[in-house]
Amino acid sequence: MQGNVMNDEELKRLGFDLKAEDKAGSFALSDDLTLVSFAKESGLEVMPISDALKLIPEVEEKYWWKLFSPDEDEITRKVYNSTLRGLFARVKKGERIVLPMQACYLLRSEAFSQVVHNVIVAEEGAEVHLITGCLTSSHVSSGYHYAVTEIFVERGAFLTYSMFHSWAPDVEVYPKSAALVEEGGGFVSNYVCLKEVKYLKSYPKMIVKDNGVARSYSVVYAPSNSFVDIGSKLILEGEDSKGESISRSVSSGGKIIARASVEGKGSNCRGHVECHGVILKESGIISAVPELTAFRDDVDLSHEAAVGRLSEEELLYLQARGLSEDEAKSLIVRGFMKVEIEGLPEELRREMNRIIDLTFEGGKEL
Repeated sequence: MQGNVMNDEELKRLGFDLKAEDKAGSFALSDDLTLVSFAKESGLEVMPISDALKLIPEVEEKYWWKLFSPDEDEITRKVYNSTLRGLFARVKKGERIVLPMQACYLLRSEAFSQVVHNVIVAEEGAEVHLITGCLTSSHVSSGYHYAVTEIFVERGAFLTYSMFHSWAPDVEVYPKSAALVEEGGGFVSNYVCLKEVKYLKSYPKMIVKDNGVARSYSVVYAPSNSFVDIGSKLILEGEDSKGESISRSVSSGGKIIARASVEGKGSNCRGHVECHGVILKESGIISAVPELTAFRDDVDLSHEAAVGRLSEEELLYLQARGLSEDEAKSLIVRGFMKVEIEGLPEELRREMNRIIDLTFEGGKEL
């Protein structure tokens, strides 16, 4: 089974390496089978969530169903009532994990319904970078993925959480995540989905305490027959807390709803939202929904939103220099999607740009 997985083309395209030669740890779930689960660096724990609940008492006491209620909606109820599958990862107090750790959630059986519950913890003063790949195997066209992920960034800790989704045309995806960022903590969430998917809905919640920072970046491409409803909700509860939600959406016939909400509750908190979209075909639809809510008179919240088509001037300029129309579109779209993310390690930045280039090079996916 594992040998077959290692030859999976989609797995290779997303850069997931089961040997984890340049990773601090690795976790992989194929349908409902845990393929690998290990940490290579001291100070990092990686194990199936079922093992963590048995072996580490504080997992249930401090983290399990603390950011969601099992009765919140039909997704949480489904996860709560399903067999335990998923990842527990924790970085111990003060540990700085330089190499990223990786996690993979793979649908390898046709029409399989994968259900997971993850808990990720960066203890006080720790630092870690997690890359996740959620995808269907090359031969699979349909299935379901349901997930609840609870993330805890403790005082002064820093965590980046980068998700690369690559699904098939008849797959439905329902990931729910929430992050609690304690005093002085930092959290960066990156979400990239560049392939056709029947339906995907993701609206992560981030709660930020005093002097904490949370940043959310999403890059979404929707070809025909795709429906992507994506966004983030930042709740700035702490004094001098900060938050930012940036989205880049491209539709070539699919429908995208790009949501972004910021609630300013703490004194002197600051939040910013950007929802930018490009429509490449007349059948495409993008709805940008920025929402700002201030609960005090000393908060600073702002937003930008723009949806339109590619610049004719830029296309003509590039075509005049020898590029075909598809090559010119590809170059502009790739530049549009490469968001500058403050604090993102260079390796993750290169990985995001590699996947964007691979998808749109030469205009083959546009």
